[in-house]
Amino acid sequence: VPIFTSALSSLFSKWDLPVFTLPFNLALSLFLGATGHYNSFFPTTLIEPTASLPNNSWSDFQVSMLLIGRGSHQDGCILCGLKLTKFSIRFCFLALSLASPLNKIYAGLWNYNSCLSCIAIGGMFYALTWQTFALAIACAFFTTYMGEAMGRIFSVFGLPIGTWPFCLSSLTFLLLTTTNDAIFKLPLSKVTYPEANRAYYVERKKLCVQSWPL
Repeated sequence: VPIFTSALSSLFSKWDLPVFTLPFNLALSLFLGATGHYNSFFPTTLIEPTASLPNNSWSDFQVSMLLIGRGSHQDGCILCGLKLTKFSIRFCFLALSLASPLNKIYAGLWNYNSCLSCIAIGGMFYALTWQTFALAIACAFFTTYMGEAMGRIFSVFGLPIGTWPFCLSSLTFLLLTTTNDAIFKLPLSKVTYPEANRAYYVERKKLCVQSWPL
């Protein structure tokens, strides 16, 4: 992983892009592809292409499975409603529209990759505005579709997709060019956390306004 990180950092620095988890994904795919499922010393989970159409029905769909691991408690209908309408749930319903097997949805990678992409674009590497918020939602939906496509391709080789969809989708959206000043990509050296990124964007915008000739 450090070798991949060093090599990718040197390459991506030309475009001022982060490497995300690409080194981990490369190492994981390389290792699992080399060892295989039937390895005597490092047996792995058997991953095969879907051979039949999954028989998904609403009666079998368990929303509670999507909330496991959340250690929070809400008082009142409003907070409960907000929790049920969070983006991870929406991405899972999007997965259902693609006829993805329920066990793949319950595994968590559907909403995991999409949420990572949404975070990366919506405030982490772009300053948070309503334009970048819409861009983040678009990136998240794009990640969902890419995850299903890559899952089908990788299953032929018996490999998990890991966070490949998140990396490729986020990098694609970070390479976008636009003349809209509200979609501001921060220099990689200035990226910290969304609130500080937003403050940097606002301060830079004020300096640009002050520098304009009267």
